[in-house]
Amino acid sequence: MAINYTAVQLLKLNTHSTPSCISTIKQLGLLRRPRYIHRSCGRKFKLLQSSQAIPSLWSTLRAVARPTRHQNATALRTSSVGVSMTTAVTEQTGKRGVDFSVLRPLRPPQRHISPSTIKVELFNVQSLTNKSCLIQDHISDRGLDLMCLTETWHRPEAFSVLNEACPSGYSYLQKARSTGRGGGLTVIYRSDLKLSLLPLPHLSSCECVAFKCNSSSPVTFLLIYRPPKLNSSFIPEMSNLLSIFCPTSANIIILGDMNIHVNTSSCRFAAQFLQLLDCFNLSQLIDVPTHVRGHTLDLVITGSSVVTNLSVYDLGVSDHKVVSMEIPQSVSFTQSKREISFRNLKNINQECMIKDLQHLLQANPSSANDAVDLYNRTLSSVLDYHAPVKSRVVTFSRSAPWFSENLRRMKTAGRVLERRYKASGLTVHRIAYREHQKSYSSVVIPLIPHLTGKTNAALTPPAHSATKAAYISQEISQEIKASEEIFSSFQGFHT
Repeated sequence: MAINYTAVQLLKLNTHSTPSCISTIKQLGLLRRPRYIHRSCGRKFKLLQSSQAIPSLWSTLRAVARPTRHQNATALRTSSVGVSMTTAVTEQTGKRGVDFSVLRPLRPPQRHISPSTIKVELFNVQSLTNKSCLIQDHISDRGLDLMCLTETWHRPEAFSVLNEACPSGYSYLQKARSTGRGGGLTVIYRSDLKLSLLPLPHLSSCECVAFKCNSSSPVTFLLIYRPPKLNSSFIPEMSNLLSIFCPTSANIIILGDMNIHVNTSSCRFAAQFLQLLDCFNLSQLIDVPTHVRGHTLDLVITGSSVVTNLSVYDLGVSDHKVVSMEIPQSVSFTQSKREISFRNLKNINQECMIKDLQHLLQANPSSANDAVDLYNRTLSSVLDYHAPVKSRVVTFSRSAPWFSENLRRMKTAGRVLERRYKASGLTVHRIAYREHQKSYSSVVIPLIPHLTGKTNAALTPPAHSATKAAYISQEISQEIKASEEIFSSFQGFHT
């Protein structure tokens, strides 16, 4: 026969009353095994007489603390009284928690530092002789690391033109045409880059300069200029050239003015050239006109090398446009810096400064020396208060002494015309920009008619402009100098 109890009856029976004999049994040591309580539970049951249910209440203390995996061995050692660190923290705060002072710090994730890029430009300058100062100004303004020039038309012994085209902190590689006129290749690069010339086979159909940029991932460059006259040996020589460099160079970039109409599908010579590139797994990246007549003549050819930010724009002083690109490279450039001191005189409050200077009128110095000393001290202290001296570290750049205010205004106007032409794309804006650039280039012409003995009007700089030629001529004609002083002056102009 089953006995049935109601909930009320069970609650009356379960009073949790401790028998009186339990204390005696504990004293005698007969109750050796305590009641088992699971440490993860940590619950105590209490009876509330006013309720018909048996609630479960969480305790505020935990008998056994589980160590966290981030705690070290020292933090987990118990004290002499047998109280763990976690229990001590709980007793002090009255709340359960983690002692964050014993947590082991985690290493932050390493940030991925993206490699820097090399800014490279390709330009058919069509005579560097009358554009050397313009090229130097262009390299400095755009912060180029490498500029490849074709058709420089410089002579093998004409190093002064190349020196004028190099800004401070730059060097150059050059190859002049040995016979005849035209041609010529020049690579102007930042001196921090480690470039090394590479040997070349004999080439009769084109001019070429091969060099390697030694960095974490070396890149081989081939700068090529092919004359417009058709030469049947160009394709075989180009095939031989690629068979030498492509197998030995993981990253290869071919730049230059090929004078091949790759944008014309009906051109048989262009089809043969593109088929040759395809055989060596090379790609031609330029798909826009690089000549003012709408032809794509200046090419950028790569294999596995990554070229980003590829763009074409008109500089206005040649029939060819400038091809600009960036090449990811893990290289670091160190630029010389200097510390300058200055005062912010524009933000001086003139009314407050006048009030601070009024007590100079009330002073009665005994002598002229005392008056001068008082005047100097007062002015210095007032100026230091209203416009204190500030210091700033800036990148060192040597300014050209011959760069006059007139040239600066012309340069600013040229930038305005360039932005207007790029925004509108109109022919009238393009013509205005190109005419202005040619005028600016002629103003900074670096020839010195007084020294060369040439009196041609085309070589004479404009009378209203203080050009480099006029500045150097004026420096030499100011007074009679020794030959050593003249030589040092010219050395400073061309470095």
